[in-house]
Amino acid sequence: MDAASGARPTDRPLRSAMCLLALLTGIAAFAVGTCREAERADPSPSRDAALIDEDFAQNTVLGHIVATGALVARPRPETLRDPPPARRGMLRFEPAGAPAEAWPSTGLARAIAAAHPERDFVSIAVDPRDWDDPDVGIVANAERRGDAWIRGACVTLFHEGRAVAEGAAGVGVHGDSSRRHARKSLRLHLTPRFGATVRPSRLLPGALGDSLVLHNDRRRLCFVNPIGYELLRQLGVDAPRTRPVRLLVNGELLPGIFFVTERLDESHLAARSGSRRVRWFQERDGRRPRDYRRLVLMLRDRAAERVPPLDPHVDVDAALGWIVGVLLLAPYDCQQGVAYQRPDDRRWRWIAWDVDWGLGPWPEAIHGSPLEPRDVVEYLARPDHYDLRGRLFAFAMTRDVALRRQLLARLRDALDHRAPYSWWQATLARYREHTERLLDPDERRFELDSLESIDAFVRARPAALRRELDAAFALGRPHRIEIRVPDGASVSVDGHRHEGGWSGHAFAGEHVQLAADPPFVLRIPGEPDERAATRRVLEMTGPVVVEVVHRSR
Repeated sequence: MDAASGARPTDRPLRSAMCLLALLTGIAAFAVGTCREAERADPSPSRDAALIDEDFAQNTVLGHIVATGALVARPRPETLRDPPPARRGMLRFEPAGAPAEAWPSTGLARAIAAAHPERDFVSIAVDPRDWDDPDVGIVANAERRGDAWIRGACVTLFHEGRAVAEGAAGVGVHGDSSRRHARKSLRLHLTPRFGATVRPSRLLPGALGDSLVLHNDRRRLCFVNPIGYELLRQLGVDAPRTRPVRLLVNGELLPGIFFVTERLDESHLAARSGSRRVRWFQERDGRRPRDYRRLVLMLRDRAAERVPPLDPHVDVDAALGWIVGVLLLAPYDCQQGVAYQRPDDRRWRWIAWDVDWGLGPWPEAIHGSPLEPRDVVEYLARPDHYDLRGRLFAFAMTRDVALRRQLLARLRDALDHRAPYSWWQATLARYREHTERLLDPDERRFELDSLESIDAFVRARPAALRRELDAAFALGRPHRIEIRVPDGASVSVDGHRHEGGWSGHAFAGEHVQLAADPPFVLRIPGEPDERAATRRVLEMTGPVVVEVVHRSR
């Protein structure tokens, strides 16, 4: 017997085994408790819910349709074995009198799509518990993120009353601060992981990547993002494609217009560049690579003569196009987008993303916080941010004369040729047509008021932008150019052909290229006739009138 413990020596192995068992039991209990606490902190559907059982018929939306016999429920055994343990099942329906295996998103929306063939519809079917259940529903937990908050679903696109694309998808809530709004935007994941049988390009022609956003563009104004993307593409800037639709979820028509929008992510860039070795980051949230930060610091801290040529490092033309687009749209949250380098071209390039705080005067506050009283010109040129495009703008306007001339030429090209007010009129007219086609008369007031506000903004924007540039960089008042063109003649201004006369503006020192087709020549009233020529380069020193006249005059 052990004098210290009173236990026999033969009892020691048994006691050690009992202690080890108690220790393992305690660890297991602790682990179970920790897992349960984690589940409460980040609720996800349990593994035993991987198949959707038939109690979905108790749901008021789907259950009524099943009860009428119009649709027959049949669970579809699809599971995802890798973590997280999220439900990936979905419902398949067999409509009475229709081919078997119809997608539920198709059956639930067929009647309303047929009743409104003039409208495009996107229909989503998802287990109702996955949609709005307080514990596991993605809408009820809209601010939760990550794979645990993507649900198996199916999606159908209706065009002219017919289903033109349908298949499986994953669906989750999309956005940042917009997740707190009553109207959520959604993201569709069309990948093999969710059993996807349809590509994004079937829902949005030309779309790249593996996912799409169903964007409910409604903040201060409506349509700001899609209209902004149209302007950027008009200027030659990479920006997402969009498509206006109405959205149904489990047969319920959600209010407002949604825009099917390309989602910029790694799969999008891989499709665009033809390689999965693209180097990229999201400029608002991503950690900037070292060479990107080095370029920012170089442009911020060095004089023009000490900065090496930028062309090998930056797609300067694309960057200047983005700057011009942002100057015109005037968003106060503009430093967003994806910066990337292709494997065969190490220059930084951009795809624009999220300009939804533009096309209107800056508000006094956002999310309850006051905004500084500045304009987009001052905002872009500020010294405290690490956006390479903003640094390039400040560098061009304050240190590099040649680059400033190139930037102002791009700006003049946008204002006077690519996106004059006539272009805005045609663009806004299309969005009015979208509103009238997709919404009933009693639903249109906010959208139409938004378009009126945008129209007033874009009419005033050119003059306001020129004033902002003058105030920030002392460029002086811009000079007006007027070209008088007779019937049967035309004039080319900086490579853009115009008939019936033209007018525009340029700052002092800018060069404007003019050309007329023989037998017409360009003449400035008051100059000797021998100076008339078919081609001229105007260096702006003041307002000027140019006449296109027949050489025989």
